[in-house]
Amino acid sequence: MLKKRQITISGHPGAGKSSTGKKIAELLRYKFFSAGDFRRMAATELGLDIDTLNMLETFKLEMQNKGLNKCVTSSRLLEEAGLRSEYHDSFQKLMAYGDTDILVDNQQKNLASTTEEIIIEGRLAYLHFPNAFKVFFYCEPTIAASRVFKDKRNTEKGHSSEEDVLTRIKDSMESDRQRYIAKYGKIGDCYTYEKANFNLYIDTSHMDQQEVIDKILKEYSYEW
Repeated sequence: MLKKRQITISGHPGAGKSSTGKKIAELLRYKFFSAGDFRRMAATELGLDIDTLNMLETFKLEMQNKGLNKCVTSSRLLEEAGLRSEYHDSFQKLMAYGDTDILVDNQQKNLASTTEEIIIEGRLAYLHFPNAFKVFFYCEPTIAASRVFKDKRNTEKGHSSEEDVLTRIKDSMESDRQRYIAKYGKIGDCYTYEKANFNLYIDTSHMDQQEVIDKILKEYSYEW
């Protein structure tokens, strides 16, 4: 069997998915993509940070679960539904923009349909690239929070401590989990991953980046 031409890297925040994926892409001369970058681009277009975008997408899902018309954007109804007034304008922009999860998923599916040699990191990338070599990164939550705190992104809110980051990670994980299960069912539960869905599972908590890279390249060198 020929070696797979695409590699997906899924897993936990702070596990090193993006930085490691970029390094491997350079070594293999593959193109690198990030589902997170796709979402951050959407957030930037809406004038939001990624945390607020996730919160508003989750609020939209909650409205649907309550049987409320997702097209209702009047301030009175939004207030009654529990959305603070400071977010009303942003929510209306999001409703006009469309579902950012589906947008990002479609971007991944389009990439998967090409014959290009690609590395992509994303929480659900393994679903959208069925013929890829699939890698999962696990990281202990406190170590992940420390890494994220040191690697601040412009589209993410500033955080005063690693404990603050840990809370944000947990909130983000639960937000994603709710939205993805609503869209894809149990298989979309992006934080109770089945190891059987992946060719390689790595705990990066106590590994340096080169060790992770070496492990991936060793496994990927086989014919899959």
